[in-house]
Amino acid sequence: MSKYNFEDDEDKYGKTQRLDSINNELKKYKSYEDSNSSDKYSYENQEIERKLGNKDSYLNSINSENLPEKSVSYEKFSDKTMVSNDFKNIDSLKSEDFGDTVILKGDLFENNNKPKAKKKKKGQYGLFIGITLLVGIIVFVAVFTYAFNYVRNGKGDLVGGENNIVSVPKTNSPNFVDSVDSNRIVLRDIDKNTSFSIKPDSKTKIFDKNGKESSLKSISVGDIINIELDNNDNVLEIKYPSEYFEVGNKESAVSGFTFSDDFKYISYNDKRYNVNDNIEVVYKNRNIAVSDLTDIDSIMLKGYKNTVYYIEVFNLHGSINIKNSDKIENGSITIDNEKTYNFSEKTNIPVSEGSHNIIISGDNIDDYSTNVYIVSGEGFDIDLNDFKGNKSVLIIKANVSDYKLYIDDKLVEKSFEPQVLDSGEYNIRIEKDGYETWEKTVTLDKKTMEVTAELSKIPEEKFTFVITTYPPDASIYIDDSYVGKSPMSMSLEKGDYKFTAKLSGHKDINRDITIDSSTKSIDYSFQ
Repeated sequence: MSKYNFEDDEDKYGKTQRLDSINNELKKYKSYEDSNSSDKYSYENQEIERKLGNKDSYLNSINSENLPEKSVSYEKFSDKTMVSNDFKNIDSLKSEDFGDTVILKGDLFENNNKPKAKKKKKGQYGLFIGITLLVGIIVFVAVFTYAFNYVRNGKGDLVGGENNIVSVPKTNSPNFVDSVDSNRIVLRDIDKNTSFSIKPDSKTKIFDKNGKESSLKSISVGDIINIELDNNDNVLEIKYPSEYFEVGNKESAVSGFTFSDDFKYISYNDKRYNVNDNIEVVYKNRNIAVSDLTDIDSIMLKGYKNTVYYIEVFNLHGSINIKNSDKIENGSITIDNEKTYNFSEKTNIPVSEGSHNIIISGDNIDDYSTNVYIVSGEGFDIDLNDFKGNKSVLIIKANVSDYKLYIDDKLVEKSFEPQVLDSGEYNIRIEKDGYETWEKTVTLDKKTMEVTAELSKIPEEKFTFVITTYPPDASIYIDDSYVGKSPMSMSLEKGDYKFTAKLSGHKDINRDITIDSSTKSIDYSFQ
C-alpha cells in the first residue's frame, strides 16, 4: 500500500471513495455504454461522464496507484475496506488492517445516504431539559390551582354562550335554585348534587308557583324548579314540579316548629318533614346552621316531596346571657311575667327580638325589674354588677339596620345592643350609607329609655328616556302598573323592570328591561 500524508496534501486530492462505490458506478457507466453503443455521446452517457469525468482518465488514476497484483473483483471487496483522510500517521498501520485505498482527484460522486450527525454543543442538552422541566412545573401549577378553586367553590359545569347548556342532566329531575339574576339561574340537581347554570331568553316560557305564565322575577333562591330543553339544549320552559311546597312566607312566617335531636326532621302542625343533608338556612343573606334555630324563630320552609331543602329566617332569636350569677343565692330571671329560669339550670336564655321586661330575683337581693331590648342573632349580657343604681339602659329603635351608632362622638362597637350608661345627657348620632344622618340629644333619667330614630333615605338619581312603539298609541305598563300611551317620556331609578306594551289587534309585548345612565330610549314593534 502506498504511503500518503493526507494532512499535507489533502487540498491536492478530491474526496476519498470506497472501491465498492466506484465499482457500482463503473458498472452503471458500462451498462449505459453498451446499451447506447450507436450513440456513445447520448444524453445519458454525457450525464454520467459529467459526474465521473473522462473514463480513461478515471481508470488511469486507479492503475497509477499500483494496486496488489492479485486480481480482486469489485464485488468481493471486504466491508473492512476503509478510505479516510483523517489518519495522521498512516505508517504505523499494517496493510492487513485495511482494504485497498484509492485516492482520486476530480469531481467525484458522494455518498449522500450517510449524513454526518451534528455534534451537540456542550451544555445544550442540559439547557433543553431545564426549560422542559420549568414549563412542565408552570403548567402543573396552573392546572392544579384552577382545579382546586373549582372544587373548593363547589362549582359544577356552567353555561356558556347565548342560551347553551353545558353538562345539564338529561333527565328532568328537580333543580334547586342557588342564585338568580337578570339573565342567569344557577341550579343544583337535587338528585346528583351537581351544579350548572342556564340562561333563559325571550323565547323561554316561565311559569310561577300557581302555573301562570310569568317572568324571571317570580323565581327566587331556594325554589325547586324543572326545566325543559329542545334538541339544541335551549331552555324552552321553566316551571315548578307539582310536589314542590312552601310553608309560611315573609308576610306570614311560621314559628312553633320543633326539630329532632339530630336535626334530621322538623315538625310543624302535626306534620313531620325530612331535613336534606345539604339544607341551606339563610338569615339576612348569610348562612347559619340549622342547629342555630329554636321554636321561637319565624321562618319559611321550601321543599320537595316532604323534604325541606331551604329555610329562610325572618326573625331570629337573640339571647339573654347571665353573668356573675353565682353572686345571687337561688337566683332566677322572669321574662315578661311568663317564663322563669333558674340560674342553676340555664344562664343563656333564647328570647325573641324586641323589648322585654325582666325581673331578677334571689335570696340575698331585692327583686330587680327593668326592660331590655333583644336583637335578632345577638346576645344581651346581663352582668349583675351593672345593676347597682344610677344606671340607665338606652335602647335604640331605628328604621334601618347595619347602621353606625355614635354616643358623644364615640363609635359604639355593638350598636344593636341596649347600651348601659350612667344617668345623664348624651348626644346620639346614627349614620348609614344612602341615608341622611340622624342626630339627637337625650337625657337618661330612667332605668330604661327607648329612642326612636327615623332615617330619611337620600333620593336616588332618576334616568329619563323615551318609549316608542310601532304602531304608536300603545298602553304602557311598568311592573304591571299603567304609566301612559306611547310615544311617551318617563323617568325611573336605576334598576330592573318588567315592561309591557298593549295595543288592540296586536300581540302584547312583554320584556324585562334594565334602566341606567345609558338608557335613552326603548323601542318595540308589534307583530
